[in-house]
Amino acid sequence: MESVAKLVDAVAWPLLALFLFLWFREPVGRVLESAVSRKVTVEVAGNKLTMEEVNEQQRSLIADLQEQVARIQQVVAAGSPAKRDEITVTAPKARAEARSILWVDDNPRNNSQLVAHLQDRHVEVVTVTSTKAALEALSQRHFDRIISDMGRREGLLTNRHAGLDFVRAVRSQDRDTPIIIFASSNAVEQYGEKARQAGATEVTASATSLLSALALG
Repeated sequence: MESVAKLVDAVAWPLLALFLFLWFREPVGRVLESAVSRKVTVEVAGNKLTMEEVNEQQRSLIADLQEQVARIQQVVAAGSPAKRDEITVTAPKARAEARSILWVDDNPRNNSQLVAHLQDRHVEVVTVTSTKAALEALSQRHFDRIISDMGRREGLLTNRHAGLDFVRAVRSQDRDTPIIIFASSNAVEQYGEKARQAGATEVTASATSLLSALALG
């Protein structure tokens, strides 16, 4: 039961923090529904989103929260920890808090709600859309954490394993900075193990697992 308690403790803050963020952050409830019907746009983490996009991102985050809570409930009910490949939320290793994050994604709009959540916790998030821009940013300064998607458009071509290539490029010069791959479930399944072998600290499709891996205080 001690291992179960540690697991629950490891995910308690991201579950609670993300829940409160989604519950209290405007627009919510009837306000959001009204804005959708009026085709209102809002700015979230520097990105202008339609209310349909805001609504969809919130639904996705809530669905992820529900899934993680259900998994924890299954673990507690069973009285023993699930196998590693059956649960996506893991306790982060002890590290200094992340105060600065470099986030690589060719469609940063999709992460607007998560970025806003991190900014609300006074975390600096620098977003770039390509491996080239990310490596340039890393050559100029240090970041506490690095987040990357897996497949993305690089120039005129789409590289389905760009995140894997990026991890290898970073690890050739930096062996210590935690790198988290945040990608679709299919990409995690297809490239996850290779990314870990290349030096990724965490590979996940879960927003809750992402927040846990960031090990914010």
